[in-house]
Amino acid sequence: MPPRIRLERIGSDKPIVDTAKLLRGLERAVDDTTAIVESNFKATTKTWKHEVRFKRRKAARRGNVIEGDVTTDDEIYGYVTGGTRRHLIPKRPLPQGRSLRFRGGKYGAKTRPRVLGSHKGGAGGAFVFRKQVMHPGTKAREFEQEIALRRQRNLHNFVIRAYAEARK
Repeated sequence: MPPRIRLERIGSDKPIVDTAKLLRGLERAVDDTTAIVESNFKATTKTWKHEVRFKRRKAARRGNVIEGDVTTDDEIYGYVTGGTRRHLIPKRPLPQGRSLRFRGGKYGAKTRPRVLGSHKGGAGGAFVFRKQVMHPGTKAREFEQEIALRRQRNLHNFVIRAYAEARK
């Protein structure tokens, strides 16, 4: 006669985690992470004269997914974080009697690639007047990539906390 194997449940019939509590904890994990992400984005524009508005969407369940995000539709922010190629400003020279006015000295950028902050920058020197200039381009700051990389650890820790709190 072949050997018989019998499996028995050890412990009680209670589930290991309270799934409703876990889902609430995971939503809180997403909300806590997006709050940090929003503050990181705001830090990148702190010294700018141009106001950039970020929109934070709180955690929402969509099927089996819990999502939340921080976005902006600011065109200038897109140029800074994504970078630009060399380009003419304006695309066509200005008409007679009009000109661009800018400082002709050394320029100091307010942000640096992958640095989540903003400091004093700007240009110095005498004013220069031109009908058109060749902008050298802007090196991509890659704020989104840096923030995502840094916030992975936060999200991971918040999820572990949610699971620990949902255990019975």
